[in-house]
Amino acid sequence: MKPVELYFMRHGQTIFNINQKVQGWSDSFLTLDGIDGVEAAGRGLKKGEIEFEHVFSSDSGRTLQTSRLVMEQLGNPNLEITLDPRLREFNFGVFEGGHEDNLLHAVSNSINVQPENFHDLEDSFKIMTDFVAAEHYNKTEAPYRGEIEDCDMYSKRLEDGVQSIVQKMQEMGGGKALIVSHGMTISGIVRHLSPKSVFPEGWIPNASLTKIIWLDGTYHVELIGDTQHIEAGK
Repeated sequence: MKPVELYFMRHGQTIFNINQKVQGWSDSFLTLDGIDGVEAAGRGLKKGEIEFEHVFSSDSGRTLQTSRLVMEQLGNPNLEITLDPRLREFNFGVFEGGHEDNLLHAVSNSINVQPENFHDLEDSFKIMTDFVAAEHYNKTEAPYRGEIEDCDMYSKRLEDGVQSIVQKMQEMGGGKALIVSHGMTISGIVRHLSPKSVFPEGWIPNASLTKIIWLDGTYHVELIGDTQHIEAGK
């Protein structure tokens, strides 16, 4: 059987992104630049002759929009897209829709570090997710808490989602899968599967690719936040 090659793509730039608003389970459409970037990504993948056996997507509107645009550029708009809520972004609860700086300052203050140094912390992912879950729980009445997750719950959701995709691809004989998801979710998957991975400076870019190969029961991270295909498609 062929190895299972997982190509995780972050959705294109959205209205919330350019306005620096926290965007987890809340949603917004791609900007014109976001559409251009995703279409360039699709053309770059086509130039690289990368063909996907299946497409998986978070059930958010921005990821579905991205998935369809990529497949159009690949010349395969009718390829089935499986929507999976386990691929959603983290639920930022009471911080949803607020300015990103407000969240960063709040979580940094909670552990007495400077905001500009927070993402340098080795355990920043766990600190952020657990902080948001606790703040949401404390500031929201029980009937309105929704499906808030701490780090363990979020990580388990992502693990289940990836394992389900690998299983389906195995049933298809292996091959390549395009998985359109979100920045923090892709980061969380990489951190779970390969804790020592080195991330690109800054954040995982819109429409970038993170490639993970599953072979003989082991995951191998090959790319994180790569944008070469976008440049190739411009």
